[in-house]
Amino acid sequence: MKSLFIVETPLQLMCAYEAIMGKHKDNYVLVLRESGAGNNDEQMTRVAQLLQLEYIKCKVHIDSVFRDTLKELFTLTRLLCVKYQELYLGSYFSRWQMMLRRVIRFNKLNLMDDGVATFLAQKNGLLG
Repeated sequence: MKSLFIVETPLQLMCAYEAIMGKHKDNYVLVLRESGAGNNDEQMTRVAQLLQLEYIKCKVHIDSVFRDTLKELFTLTRLLCVKYQELYLGSYFSRWQMMLRRVIRFNKLNLMDDGVATFLAQKNGLLG
């Protein structure tokens, strides 16, 4: 069973890379969400290419989340038709990732962040 990684920043991608190389080397799906924020998308793509990772791009810009999510419906539907062993989210507080978390089927949730966000999510009862 594959694991799904959803990232929105180059730093989240580096965290995903560590997990992929550690235990999911040949059994992962990596989604790069392009948000249209500054050079973020370009940097994230360059890092993924340098690390020789296979990835799927989703262009869902921060100023048009609903419209862009509809445009990416074909790509997202393919992701939703599978059950994953583990779901790795780059940011638990990303509204877009939270929306996907509600509809993706998975056995275990992992957060890839700075630790403070995980603590706040746990404190607020968002993990469970």
